[in-house]
Amino acid sequence: MKREKNFQKKEIDEKDTKKKDENKRFLHEFVKWACIIIWIKILIIIFFFFHAAVKKTNFEIQQPEFCFQESCFELEIADTPEKRTLGYMFRKQIPDNQAMLFVFWIPGYHSFWMKNTLVPLDMIWLDEDYRVISINQAEPCWENEDCPWYSPDSEIKISYVIEANSWTAEKIWLSIWDIVEIKNYEYK
Repeated sequence: MKREKNFQKKEIDEKDTKKKDENKRFLHEFVKWACIIIWIKILIIIFFFFHAAVKKTNFEIQQPEFCFQESCFELEIADTPEKRTLGYMFRKQIPDNQAMLFVFWIPGYHSFWMKNTLVPLDMIWLDEDYRVISINQAEPCWENEDCPWYSPDSEIKISYVIEANSWTAEKIWLSIWDIVEIKNYEYK
């Protein structure tokens, strides 16, 4: 009898151990799947949050523009010494809706020349508030010519110069002391 009891007790202990092992496995699987589901929910929330933020933000790069009254021109930006030196050199034409903005980080007295510039240009000299200080009409000048220098007709320090096709300023009725608008360009 004692043997039977021991055997029964052993059987019960084995069943309890198996049941405990099964419960542990079940609990382990349950926790594993619960964690997976929680991570999936977190990823879905992050996705929708990011998607909503992207929808609100316009990632489209805006073309810088120079505008006066109803007229706007796409701008190329010349904000390094290399870009300012090259300017519109060697270009055979400039579209009527385009111009170039020369940026000087420190306002000062600047001069331009037209060496190797093949098209006549308006040079629109601006102070730091985008106020027109002077307007020059500059003629093309080839490599082997003695090219004249152009500067503003003022002692006011210059922060920007806009170069556009010749007669642009006159066509849009731009004159000295007018303020132009520079859109989609951040002073860096």
